[in-house]
Amino acid sequence: MAADARARLARAEHDVLAALLEARPAPAGFDAKRFRIAAQALRHKRARSERRRAQQSASSPRFSEPAGNALSQAWRRGQRWLESLLRRA
Repeated sequence: MAADARARLARAEHDVLAALLEARPAPAGFDAKRFRIAAQALRHKRARSERRRAQQSASSPRFSEPAGNALSQAWRRGQRWLESLLRRA
């Protein structure tokens, strides 16, 4: 794949990811209504998994405070990494 094609693909991927994560309008070529529904579904899925994790950490020794802390810290590191990628592009 040529360098310019890779750059175009990277930019397109960046636009899609940013739009999904930041509730931006759908990029060109995407159905706006379906894109908005997909973004909303992803936000609900994340909220549901966060609630489930919080419930597990409150009721299970497996998810005791140190482990819960480690999971939260890993999640925040992942979020910061993703945000840095978005800023770079």
